[in-house]
Order: sequence, then C-alpha cells, then structure tokens
Amino acid sequence: MIIQSFDTRSLQAIDAVDPGIRLAVLTAIGNAALPAFAGDRTVIWSPSASTADAASVEEAHGEGYAVIPWTVNDPEEVARLVEAGVDGVITDRPDLFSDR
Repeated sequence: MIIQSFDTRSLQAIDAVDPGIRLAVLTAIGNAALPAFAGDRTVIWSPSASTADAASVEEAHGEGYAVIPWTVNDPEEVARLVEAGVDGVITDRPDLFSDR
C-alpha cells in the first residue's frame, strides 16, 4: 500500500499509525529537496509532470526516492518523462500506455 498526499502532516500521521505503509509526497514544484517536504520515511516523490526534468529526477534518485509524476495523459509527455528517468507516472488514461 502507498499513501500519497500534498499535505506532509497527513503523511506524518499515517507514519505514526503504521510505519510499514509506503509514503509518497506530491508537489507542484520541481525541487527534489524532499526531506524538507516529508521527512525520512517518504519513499516516492510525485512532482507535477510539468515540473519534472532529468536533473530533478537524478537528484531525487540520488536521495533514494522513486519519482512518479502526476497527472500525465499525453503519450508524448510520457515519452519525455521516461527519457528523464522517471519510475512511473500517475495518469487518468492508462489505456493510452498499454504498450509501454
């Protein structure tokens, strides 16, 4: 199970209840300075797809985070993000990406 939230207080509350649940912090910015966002237990960073680039993905990977941007419904955008090294995407249209 993975719980994701923009509100780091929610993630901290979940962690206090069950430290075994994986946590994902969602952000609207492309800064991978994640400890400032969510603390040590967050394992996934989900930036807005429009702000994710190869440099921020590399930085997040260097910090030990998987990178799964939101919300990507355009195959060309997925291709750009895959080239940047993301670990996955959040989409409303998984049917568009069944061949990936």
